[in-house]
Amino acid sequence: MTLSRVLIVEDDPDIQMLAGMSLKDLGGLEIRTANDGQQALELLDEWRPDLVLMDVMMPNLTGPETLEKLKANDTTSQIPVVLMTAKSERDQVVLYRAMGAAAVIVKPFEPLTLADHLRAIFDETKI
Repeated sequence: MTLSRVLIVEDDPDIQMLAGMSLKDLGGLEIRTANDGQQALELLDEWRPDLVLMDVMMPNLTGPETLEKLKANDTTSQIPVVLMTAKSERDQVVLYRAMGAAAVIVKPFEPLTLADHLRAIFDETKI
C-alpha cells in the first residue's frame, strides 16, 4: 500500500495552504483539510485518509487531544498521525510518540520534500 490520501489538520490558513500545495501539487497526493481537531473528527466519519498531518496547537481540540480520540476509536486507530509543532523539545517529541504519533515534524517544514518525508514515515508504519 502506498500513501495517496492525506488529511491536513491545521488552523493557520497559510500553513494549511503551503502544506496542501506541497502534498497535492508537488507530491501528487489527494488531500482534504480541517481547521481543528473537531472538524477533523467529523471529516473522518465520511473520508478515510492514509495518514493525518496535524498541528499540535489548535483551538477546540488540540492535536494531542485529537490524537487520543483517533487512537481510542477502532475505525481510526490504525491511521498514522504525524504531528507538526514549532516547539522541538525532546521531552515533547517523546511524549507525542508515546501517545501514538507516528512522527513529529518541526515547523517550519521543507515544502519541497514534505510529501517524500510523509511517504517515508508512512512506509515505516507499514513494516
